[in-house]
Amino acid sequence: MKIQIEKLDKALATPTKEENLYSIGKRIDKILEKVRDFRRKNLRTGERLIKYQRKVLSFF
Repeated sequence: MKIQIEKLDKALATPTKEENLYSIGKRIDKILEKVRDFRRKNLRTGERLIKYQRKVLSFF
């Protein structure tokens, strides 16, 4: 019984593929939101947009 409980704990502790993809998707959404904000504000758009777009592309 103790071994089964330990296995269950491990299974609950490790995220599934869907959860990993969801968290990565959330991170990408945050970065894309920043990019959109920079575009709206036009604050040194060239430098900042290139940095954030590189971050987004590095995920793929």
